[in-house]
Amino acid sequence: MELEDLKKTWKSVEPHIEKASTGTSDIPDLESKTDYKTRLLRRCIISLTISVVSFPLVVTSRLWAPMLFPISWLVSFGIVGIIAIMAEIYLINMIRKVSISEFSISEIMKATLKIKKYYKNIELIFSVVFAILMGWLVFLPPFLGNWRMVLVVIAIVITSIIELRLYNKNITLINRLSGSEYSDIN
Repeated sequence: MELEDLKKTWKSVEPHIEKASTGTSDIPDLESKTDYKTRLLRRCIISLTISVVSFPLVVTSRLWAPMLFPISWLVSFGIVGIIAIMAEIYLINMIRKVSISEFSISEIMKATLKIKKYYKNIELIFSVVFAILMGWLVFLPPFLGNWRMVLVVIAIVITSIIELRLYNKNITLINRLSGSEYSDIN
């Protein structure tokens, strides 16, 4: 009698067990975290590619551009650009080192917090440095009191807006990767 009751109970519970085992939240969470990591890595690689292509074009602009940038400005821009490219490469390596399948949740959180802190710092530093460089360009003789000065100021505003939007999207991806989608951890 007890054995038959046990069999009936087991048969009634068995479909629920199968649903529970296939509907775990850990597997989709791992997949989504991997997806966030891939998206963040792809965005950083695209950013690095744009930097690698655009910096040599700007630095060699005296050879091909009708607007002659001063050599001192080009050298400063080139040095800052090379440092920025190296910082982006380091950021990409930090993101690649995060192993979603092998790390525990706390290790993923620590790694993403380290990435977030580094990313915020380099964005702040290089945004300020590039804004100073572009502001310096406005006051150099070829641009001072010229219509070209307006173009430089417009370029500063447009690139700052684009950079802010990209920064916000990347921080959102980093937050989702760490599992704290709405956190404001500094």
